[in-house]
Amino acid sequence: MLLKNHVLSFQINKSIRGSLSRLSSVAYNIIKNQKIPNEVQNNFSEGIALTSLFVTGMENDNVFNIHLKGEGLVKTIFFDINNLGSLRGYIKIDKKQINDLIETDNFFQNSVLAITTKSKKNSTGHQGIIPFTNNSLRESIQSYFNTSEAVNTVFKTFNLNFSKKQKLKAEQYITGAIMIKKTPNVIKTDNLYNDDESWEKVNFFLQTLTDKEFLDKRLSSNEILMRVFGEFEVRVFEEKIINNKCKCSKEKIIEFLNSLKLQEINSLYNNKTKILFACQFCNKKRFILKNEISKIFKN
Repeated sequence: MLLKNHVLSFQINKSIRGSLSRLSSVAYNIIKNQKIPNEVQNNFSEGIALTSLFVTGMENDNVFNIHLKGEGLVKTIFFDINNLGSLRGYIKIDKKQINDLIETDNFFQNSVLAITTKSKKNSTGHQGIIPFTNNSLRESIQSYFNTSEAVNTVFKTFNLNFSKKQKLKAEQYITGAIMIKKTPNVIKTDNLYNDDESWEKVNFFLQTLTDKEFLDKRLSSNEILMRVFGEFEVRVFEEKIINNKCKCSKEKIIEFLNSLKLQEINSLYNNKTKILFACQFCNKKRFILKNEISKIFKN
């Protein structure tokens, strides 16, 4: 069956909130646009799934992003998602060292991770800078929420293991993640709610969920939640459909060009009448004519 690209928010008893993400064609298309080696695809795919989780509870016009910068094979990874469920991803690799560095499996030397939430009203937003832990996006993000926000949070990701010869179609691909978070300051109404024992049990049950079971397209996301957490009271709330619509546009490129100094614009065009711009996310190419830039005529 064709799997929906979606994120479900849920609650276990009254003390634990969670999100479940399962992505197929959306993740496949994002990865395909980046044309990266299979050895790095698992890391990139994990980031796609983790980022999608944060669409849950997102306010209007908010954007959540994860940005990694490093000195190893992977120079940059960037993911973002908005409140409409539009998910994007971009990766930059040191192509000169690709053959040597792939053999070492050390893709993320001296890497730093930034997590940012911002809105149009507040362009600066809220940002946390964290060290990249154990070459793992999941562990780094989990560490951030458990320390900086002082909230018991666990992430688990599920992925295909790519081989060098493996070529998948959009309908075959699937990745995903689950986040559970212990809700603070919940009034205890019986022994099952808001106690350490329930949290430990829920976390234990989550760790027993295998990639094979989670990635099984014959199971719905609701069925997976009930299989894993059926011993508890599970309530499923909002469903967010995820898409990979890029936010790039010709208008945004022209707006960017108009923000530059006239000398910078002339340097870019270098006596040409048009230049080609390619989006790093979707690879869509657009020619922008020099006479389309209003700043040229204002000076």
